[in-house]
Amino acid sequence: MNILKLSWVGTRTDTHDETAAFFHDVMGLTVKHSGKDFTVLALQDGATVEVFGPTSSFNRHLTHPVVGFLVADLERSLNELHEAGVEIVLPIQRSNEGKWLHFRAPDGFVYELSEDEPISE
Repeated sequence: MNILKLSWVGTRTDTHDETAAFFHDVMGLTVKHSGKDFTVLALQDGATVEVFGPTSSFNRHLTHPVVGFLVADLERSLNELHEAGVEIVLPIQRSNEGKWLHFRAPDGFVYELSEDEPISE
């Protein structure tokens, strides 16, 4: 598997507003999107932190902070996970910003693999 960098952190919390404010006000991250119980903040290198509040419909399966790794080829990485017998928690999802999946590692926690994908017109 070709891991390029850490690219994403997601966390679900009952203190959405306070947590998002902490990442912005104290840690200096830039707010890219802010809505009811869902905030996306960005680091200078393009990595993102997403904060999910209790009513957010996004990533309802997350119960702890999750780290995401950017890979060169998501389908190839998925095949490697399958070959290793790794549980896929969320199959490949796609948006205009890229694609991602969630898997469960031996520690029992969920992690993410993602691939940047050019936006097609």
